[in-house]
Amino acid sequence: MIVVFTLIMVLKLEFAYAHLKNLGPVYTNWTSEEVMVFSMVAGGSRTKLSKYPFNVKVLNFGSLCGGSIITVKHVLTAAHCFEYNDHIGDMQVISNSEGVFSVGAIFHDIWDFKIHEGYGVGSTFANDVAVLIIHGQFTYGPKVKKAILVHHPHWMTENETTFIVTGWGETENAGENNYQIMREAELRYISRENCVKMIHTELTPDMFCLFGDGIKDTGRGDSGGGVLWNDQIVGITSHARFYNDAAMCAGAILSSYSVLTSAHCLDHNDDINLMAVVVGSQSLTDYRGQWAGIVKSVVHEEYNISVQFSCDVAVLFLSQKLEFSKTVQRVVIAHNNDWMKHQQDDFLVSGWGRTSYNGDVSPVLLMTKLHYIDREKCERLNGIKLSPDIFCLYGSGKSDACKGDSGGGVMWKGMLVGLTSHGNGGCSVIDKPTMFANIWYLRNWIEKQVNEFVRSDCVNTSSEKHMKLKIKKLIRIKGF
Repeated sequence: MIVVFTLIMVLKLEFAYAHLKNLGPVYTNWTSEEVMVFSMVAGGSRTKLSKYPFNVKVLNFGSLCGGSIITVKHVLTAAHCFEYNDHIGDMQVISNSEGVFSVGAIFHDIWDFKIHEGYGVGSTFANDVAVLIIHGQFTYGPKVKKAILVHHPHWMTENETTFIVTGWGETENAGENNYQIMREAELRYISRENCVKMIHTELTPDMFCLFGDGIKDTGRGDSGGGVLWNDQIVGITSHARFYNDAAMCAGAILSSYSVLTSAHCLDHNDDINLMAVVVGSQSLTDYRGQWAGIVKSVVHEEYNISVQFSCDVAVLFLSQKLEFSKTVQRVVIAHNNDWMKHQQDDFLVSGWGRTSYNGDVSPVLLMTKLHYIDREKCERLNGIKLSPDIFCLYGSGKSDACKGDSGGGVMWKGMLVGLTSHGNGGCSVIDKPTMFANIWYLRNWIEKQVNEFVRSDCVNTSSEKHMKLKIKKLIRIKGF
């Protein structure tokens, strides 16, 4: 599993109650206390809707979230499910349905919805909760019932293992949605301190963590679904970020079957079963991008040999072909070194990394411009020796790449010239240029890995000669 932790949101009940009163019966344990309000379930087992009849699907302009019935008119779900569309005419709630189009499924139009006014304030996913109000009412039955909300915090105990998550989400992070099969998984509670250490991200007071020991978890499509503890709702699935075993990096598309990234992104894990590539997503909360597993990863054999971070490049070969579109395109690698000039500007770096050294990751894709710093000056300012495959860019202490941007492409006049590698002492530090892997210098090694992959992994017999030519065409890298 890639997503090892799921962050859960805390809901101040004043918010929910303010939008529920006089709109239908509500469970009597709604109080002014803080109640923990935690998209397909990964690694779990099949279950039936009749076992968890409060579950509904929330469709919003083609995207899928989960939800929990809390009154005859109201559904609790995640606020981020509405980030990309807030037009209620494009929304529906589906109840009484084992799958999206199961016989007996009931579709409910939306009358109104309310997102927590503190959503995204102080942290990307803070207060990630919303309430939907449907037209008409739910008709309770064996597969349609309201949930019971917890009214005390006694469930927040380290390694408590009776948390149940349900949904129709993915059964693996790079898998396909299986909307017709409902699944459940049991997770355990992780303390705030341990969670922060493991995911390297600060939590706001409204978040908590559950863990499936890398075997079970929630997945895309489960967002907004309820989390049970002793048959009571303690949370709704909020979000998960996608890591290589707890490391988030960026990358550059080489071809429909290959991606470039930094070698150091694989330092702590080289198991391809714990990796996935996501393309076509503008935001960390946009789960509609293309997902692909990894069939092979190749790290430069001289990585970290001559100096630290030397040859900081790796190639990932994908389990499925990427479909190119306006938001998914391969890069063109620079075919000369004309860009390596002192004070040359207009180098573009982008990513979802942290916006400051100890800050949060960016929820959306960001871009900044940097200028070139010659090797001697960069070595002097940073007090280090650089290998020939490293170059430096600088943002005058005002802009920079940062943690989480590693592996992302550096563009100059529409060509890929580098990958974000590492910094010295922080991000946007005055007189501390950032170091990048020189893709023009490393281009022959990259071409070699692509060609070897074609020969050894794509072509197994002489009868596949035609396929070999076809695949070579697909993964040809312009500029070599």
